[in-house]
Amino acid sequence: MFNDILDKAKELGIMISKSEIRKDLTLAGDKINNDPEASKLIKDYNNMRKESIDALIAKNASPDEVDSVDQEIQKELDRISENPLIKDYMAVNKAYNSLIEDVNDILGYYINGGNENITAGCNGNCSGCSGC
Repeated sequence: MFNDILDKAKELGIMISKSEIRKDLTLAGDKINNDPEASKLIKDYNNMRKESIDALIAKNASPDEVDSVDQEIQKELDRISENPLIKDYMAVNKAYNSLIEDVNDILGYYINGGNENITAGCNGNCSGCSGC
């Protein structure tokens, strides 16, 4: 039975890797990587984000400082998202992540015996939980 489960997981992984949404995600990523402007925007954003987070950690930032930097990072993400290639990638990535979340939700549903009251990330034990 254990090997059957692993075989099904492998089969599911292969199906997802060959799906149209996965192909679209790879293509969108390739378009960014092959476009100097889009790839520079991503590189600069990632560097800015890393430097900002590193600075917060180094100075043991207050919650207000963290919020302020988070807003700056979000503004920069919004700015680079205006690039059509990045915008397309983000839309395809959102759809792909939604598929993966749906798969996880379905697995969780059946692993927990088809209990509709149990949501993803919930094991059915409500101690220490504010509820579903």
